[in-house]
Amino acid sequence: MADKIRIALAGAGAVGREHLMRLVAMPDVEIAGIADPSETNLSSAAAQFGIARVEREARSFAAAGKPDGLIIA
Repeated sequence: MADKIRIALAGAGAVGREHLMRLVAMPDVEIAGIADPSETNLSSAAAQFGIARVEREARSFAAAGKPDGLIIA
């Protein structure tokens, strides 16, 4: 099997969670991390979907461990 596509998500509110529900169901996708300025949304979504990398700003993904794609929700 080919390497997984690493996707980061900017926005952990209701729309972001809809994206996460679909992304985690895709076997060829890995969630590289999520970003949200709301600590409540961020910690809740990270716990619900088992996401280790959380950032307050999406631009932080460009600094290290760049994802293959970024969804802005």
